[in-house]
Amino acid sequence: MSPTDTSPTFNLKVAVKETGVKADTLRAWERRYGLPTPRRTQGGHRLYSPRDIQTILWLVERQRGGMSISRAVELWRQYESEGQDPLEMLPVNSPSVTTAATEDLSNAKGLDSFRERWVQTALDFNEKGSDAVLNQALAIFPIERVVLDLISKGIAEIGQAWYEGTVNVHQEHFATALAVRKMESMLAGAPPPTRPGRILAGCPPEETHTFGLLVLTLLLRRQGWEVIYLGARVPLMRFGTTIDHTQPDLVLLSCQQLFTAAEMAEIANLLAVKNVPLAYGGLVFNAIPELRSRIHGHFLGTSIEHVPEMVERLLMRDVPLPAVKSPTREYETLLQSYREARPLIESYVWQCFDSRSVSQGMLTTCNKCFGDSIGAALRLGDISFVGPDIQWVRGFFLHAGLPDILIEEYLGVYHQALQKYMPHADQMLISWIERIISEIDVITR
Repeated sequence: MSPTDTSPTFNLKVAVKETGVKADTLRAWERRYGLPTPRRTQGGHRLYSPRDIQTILWLVERQRGGMSISRAVELWRQYESEGQDPLEMLPVNSPSVTTAATEDLSNAKGLDSFRERWVQTALDFNEKGSDAVLNQALAIFPIERVVLDLISKGIAEIGQAWYEGTVNVHQEHFATALAVRKMESMLAGAPPPTRPGRILAGCPPEETHTFGLLVLTLLLRRQGWEVIYLGARVPLMRFGTTIDHTQPDLVLLSCQQLFTAAEMAEIANLLAVKNVPLAYGGLVFNAIPELRSRIHGHFLGTSIEHVPEMVERLLMRDVPLPAVKSPTREYETLLQSYREARPLIESYVWQCFDSRSVSQGMLTTCNKCFGDSIGAALRLGDISFVGPDIQWVRGFFLHAGLPDILIEEYLGVYHQALQKYMPHADQMLISWIERIISEIDVITR
């Protein structure tokens, strides 16, 4: 029986005999879910095609694997939204699917085995294999669990392996691209909104890490919320116009880096003026908890799994905003001095490292990361916020195979440049970098 043959051939009695599904059940599936889709004779009797029969058997196999009929139909629609034929992705009578379902449902590790396989196929640049693993997992487990326990954790593992130097940057980029494409396809297949309220979701200017925001957008859409997804690098210019046009009940922002958190603070101030509540999260707020007191909004917590509950609470109740600390006048003056001196400082660092075994690309990246972090910390009113980024710079040197001593020398040269080009600035910045140098010295001994 060809799964591509759509000619109306079998009456209801034959369909029941071929599939083992009762007539009342077939009628209910057709009425509630739109599957299968038999044609009708002039007298109104159903005629099923060979493909309709295969569709029914496909749904039955998903049920035998422990899936509800509604979830099975949802998976079918998801494949269709991705331009794929469900009968080809998970063929009827495929032992690989039913066996996997039985084995993995009885396995205490649950999705862990799927995640291990997916990570390995991604690191092997095996796109087809990666998709197959995800599709098998989606055939067994709820989308939310696959997104949180397989894709999200898998990406985190690969990112950590890149930082430790056991995975190269091309593998990390390939895996992230696979995950993002899958997330976007699931977003396209998400059900229409059924709940009141509108959410605007995006990342601040210069923030390129969107994966966490994609995950959150999918989780919220699957709970019936309307989420307008703006994506990465949302510019501050004309953002107020977008707010006026969309009239959101809540704005969600996500960022991973200190300098983009400073951009977020500006957006938060704009939203406060317009009386639009902000909820935010991201890696940088987990690494630097004190940073949360600088953002005029609601922190969503350290685990994305519980964020939908918080979002619902914010939309359904009038939750007061926590107190916010503003930068002092001293920090505002220091920020202006640093902005003026930064080009000279970085030029001095370039000259001092010109003859050393540090590539131009690496030095450019370190100068940008370090300088942006210092500028952001001054904008936010606390230079100690740069602390975690110092560790990032150190990890960056180590990842490139350069000795620890170079980070000490880099900070030492930066210290000299601050003394040279900011002699009349407050000693707070110079004292801070001296303390950081002493701490790094203790770590690297």
